[in-house]
Amino acid sequence: MTLAWTISPMAILYAIYYREVSSDVAQEFVFQSSVNASQVSLVALKQGRKYEVKVLGIDAKGNEEQVGALLVASTLTNEEDAKSVNVAAASTAAVLGVLVLVLGVGATIFLIRKRRQRKDLMELSDHGNAEVR
Repeated sequence: MTLAWTISPMAILYAIYYREVSSDVAQEFVFQSSVNASQVSLVALKQGRKYEVKVLGIDAKGNEEQVGALLVASTLTNEEDAKSVNVAAASTAAVLGVLVLVLGVGATIFLIRKRRQRKDLMELSDHGNAEVR
């Protein structure tokens, strides 16, 4: 899961925390990492689970401030992940199919026009009015 946020003008570092959301007793937030960018990838999450993620901006004096709202997100299961890959593959195939069709029609139109032009030039040259190229 990749998160991005708007940079806080006072923050020099961002601390990333997450916790799994469940119907059980609320868990404590787990520290993920500190970054000095406005984007992070969370890799330690389990598939098919719901998480709350908070980003804290840390200023030069060590003071923390929450950046943005508390985010609630779900990770994909293996099945959902496979479905999203299949959808992406089907979409790519459809786009390529349309592209091939458009190129084929364009090439056919071009060849027909070229043949007609050549035929017209042949007829005109028979009458001595044009050069055949």
